Amino acid sequence: MATEALQPLTEFFQDLSPLSSAIASNVVVIGIFGWLAQRWAAKRLEAMRLQNSQQLEKTKSELAAMREELKSNIDKRMMVFQTHFELEFSHFKRLWEMCDEALDYAASVPHLYEVTWLDEETKQSEKERSVTMYDCCRVHLNDARKMRPFVPSEVSDASKEMLRICVEITQEYMSVYKFMHEDRKDGGYWDRKPAREKAQEDFRNAQRKYDEVASLISNRISSLYALNPDEGR
Repeated sequence: MATEALQPLTEFFQDLSPLSSAIASNVVVIGIFGWLAQRWAAKRLEAMRLQNSQQLEKTKSELAAMREELKSNIDKRMMVFQTHFELEFSHFKRLWEMCDEALDYAASVPHLYEVTWLDEETKQSEKERSVTMYDCCRVHLNDARKMRPFVPSEVSDASKEMLRICVEITQEYMSVYKFMHEDRKDGGYWDRKPAREKAQEDFRNAQRKYDEVASLISNRISSLYALNPDEGR
């Protein structure tokens, strides 16, 4: 059967001249190889497509895992950053309240040097008030020192200096209160002017530090809103 099928082809080549026969044979061989090459290329292309598809899926899976890990790390950093922000903000708020109260006490002292109490009851109550003002400023200064690790150094230094001045103002007033209001046998009186002038000058210094603390805290809070959680203090 196969021999009969090839018979026409054999006769065809026999009828050709030697040159034509050789050319025809080459054409057939080239055609067969071309067909085989095309089949090989198609299979190779399909294999490459399958390999690329598998690699793409693997890459997608790795990227998804990396994205989840990155998101988890960002969430952790955000949680730490938020905790840090809230802690620092709470210290700023408390620190400012202490500075504000201490400055109010310091601001009242220059005026108190000019007052003469008419009755003994008022004189005694104001004496107790002088002690209260000093104690309050001293406690605020001690508390500000304890906050040092939790606030920026420039805020800590400025607030402590401001509170230190307030402590000095109120301490001086408390110390000389007795001499200001004592009844002297010679009818004289204790000269308040130098103490008042010093208190006024010290208060101006405290006011400047108070304004500096306000600016430093405001700037720090603004920078915290703009900070990346990866950035340090």
